[in-house]
Amino acid sequence: MSNKDFIGETVDRKQLERVEATIATVAVCIMQGARIVRVHDVAELVPAVRMVEGILGWRPPAVARHNIV
Repeated sequence: MSNKDFIGETVDRKQLERVEATIATVAVCIMQGARIVRVHDVAELVPAVRMVEGILGWRPPAVARHNIV
């Protein structure tokens, strides 16, 4: 998905300016069932992918701190 032309055409951005749009595209793909995605901006995408997986209930929290007494 990373930096594909359709992303640039949709958001009118140059190739190196498409990170946010790529994150959105990958999030939708995961929500539709994708389990493997190929991206260039790994550092930016990993937290986004983990968050989507967490929202969907596919990934437990990395650290459980909420409401700990």
